[in-house]
Amino acid sequence: MKSTEIECLRRRMHKISLKAQSLTEQSVLSIASELDELVLQEMKRRIAAEGINKAEKKRISAK
Repeated sequence: MKSTEIECLRRRMHKISLKAQSLTEQSVLSIASELDELVLQEMKRRIAAEGINKAEKKRISAK
């Protein structure tokens, strides 16, 4: 993972943690939803990166 991606995730997590300081039931659900979305986006990014890496390895080995 690139340092810029890590820093972006840190900023987003910080924003979420600031929201967590004034918790209500609705805000807890909102924070959980944002965290779920963040995790889902990261999983999709990793799956895409793995696919690109596999395709690149196949391309190189085919030469």
